Amino acid sequence: MGSAPVRRSRSRNSSSIKTIGYIGTSQFPLATVPTANHWNFNSAGDDWNSGFFPGWIWYMYEQTLDGTLLARGQNQTASTAALTTDMNGPIGYWIMGGYGNGYAVTRDPSYLSAIQTAAGTYASMYVPTAGVLNTVPSQHAGTANNIIDDMPGLELLFFAAQTAATPVGTTSR
Repeated sequence: MGSAPVRRSRSRNSSSIKTIGYIGTSQFPLATVPTANHWNFNSAGDDWNSGFFPGWIWYMYEQTLDGTLLARGQNQTASTAALTTDMNGPIGYWIMGGYGNGYAVTRDPSYLSAIQTAAGTYASMYVPTAGVLNTVPSQHAGTANNIIDDMPGLELLFFAAQTAATPVGTTSR
């Protein structure tokens, strides 16, 4: 983020722009259908990859500074707002792609607030007796499940801690 964004032509990214043309802001590409030349999609939180598409849009906006991509990034990210308090999936994947990249590009304080909320949700999944985060408590009640795919959740926690006026889980600094 230390240098100015590089402007690139829309034609270089035509297949990416095509995807935005038929995927709605509450839809998230899941897998390609080569014979039909399009993506299958799902809704926010239906799968672990819901944050990837908004994150990709923010990367595209950063490179092009295209106002259409800015608006789309904002809308696509907004459609994942409910995931900031969802304890049934990989909150780091869901939040840092859209809200993390959106904040990095725009410095919109509402994105930082969403990241802080999500970090609080994730921190509440901590199991002190095991010393780990139970990443999907609804599926692993009474146990502590933790896998390598939880690493983006740690990024969420570290970023939230670095940017918080009041650290997660405390009342004052």
